[in-house]
Amino acid sequence: MDKVFEDFTAFVVRGFTTTAEVQQWKEDILYLMKEEVLVYFEIQFNKPNKEVAALRYYVKADNSLSQDAQSGKLEDLYGLPRETVAGLLVDLNHGSPNYERAHNELHTNRKYGYGKNAEGEIERHHAYSKEGYGVDRNKIGKW
Repeated sequence: MDKVFEDFTAFVVRGFTTTAEVQQWKEDILYLMKEEVLVYFEIQFNKPNKEVAALRYYVKADNSLSQDAQSGKLEDLYGLPRETVAGLLVDLNHGSPNYERAHNELHTNRKYGYGKNAEGEIERHHAYSKEGYGVDRNKIGKW
């Protein structure tokens, strides 16, 4: 997940979120991975005109991804307006035995609400893998 978290640094540098918020995202994502309930997460970029662009990260723990690209390659971020605000959306595996516990943790202790997946054309963008874990990064929406 190191390379994914390196991506997050670019979001802070561009001013779309804060270091504290990114730290919370990291903790939440790692918690959900530990509970084995995370299907994917999106970093949604909410533009001032109400359009949403997103990076969707599918998390895999089955050795199915062997590609390991360099982190970054996020030039599209520089086309987003300065006033853009980034947020985290997570998708959980409802069939996981740990689903209820993780769901309650997010909504009770971590103050998550309910969101909506980004919509639009999906373009496979990048993949990272290490020690059996993989993350497939996709771009969604109008960049």
